[in-house]
Amino acid sequence: MAAAYIGGRIPALVITFLAISVCAFLCEPIGRFAVHDADDLERLAALLVAGVIASVTIDGMNRARRAAERSFAIAHRGEERLSRMFLASPVAKSLSRLTDRRVVDVNDAYLRTFGVTYAEIIGRVPADAGITVGPESREQMMGQLRDDGELRDVEVQLISRSGETRWVLMSSHVIEIDGEALALSTFVDLTARKHAEQ
Repeated sequence: MAAAYIGGRIPALVITFLAISVCAFLCEPIGRFAVHDADDLERLAALLVAGVIASVTIDGMNRARRAAERSFAIAHRGEERLSRMFLASPVAKSLSRLTDRRVVDVNDAYLRTFGVTYAEIIGRVPADAGITVGPESREQMMGQLRDDGELRDVEVQLISRSGETRWVLMSSHVIEIDGEALALSTFVDLTARKHAEQ
């Protein structure tokens, strides 16, 4: 603990030593420390104050940098965990921009449920990849999502790329990542249950 404290103060000691050395050089050409008049004393005081301010500033900047590095590491670990949970989920999930509905990411369950590949869906609106829903339903759901920030447990009939009708229980939540509003959506496949009910 004491070594860490002293180690953190080394810049202050070095800067103070340099300030005194510069002052000594300015005050006495031979290098011996001497104060000849009030001006020399003022210069010495100003250099010492500048040294202390600089050391405090450097120390504060180092602390802020270390705190930022710790925060970044914690956030990065949290982001990795969330990403793994998103991708490993057995429930179909998608992440799309709220502004233009273009898909940013999907998990494997989404690809299996809707019969598309990753390359076919990323950067596109689901309809461009062959996943369609009635236009009235789509506009109503998007309006509710924009107004309320969420959409919970809505039964939706979708047509997959292969033309197969799929019933899903859909939920979406608006989240913000890097300043961009995104819709995080889940799709629980109800198709087998719907066929069993008929």
